Amino acid sequence: MFLGAHGNYYGMNAKYEKLTAGGNPFLDPDGYRAFVAKSEQAR
Repeated sequence: MFLGAHGNYYGMNAKYEKLTAGGNPFLDPDGYRAFVAKSEQAR
């Protein structure tokens, strides 16, 4: 489950809207990997 200190880290607003469609949009391994890769490049 990809969460962070700030909702913009993981697209909280978009994920929250998808909750009503079923499933759990917070389970996002691809989004997590993309965030980590972007963070590592910023170093």
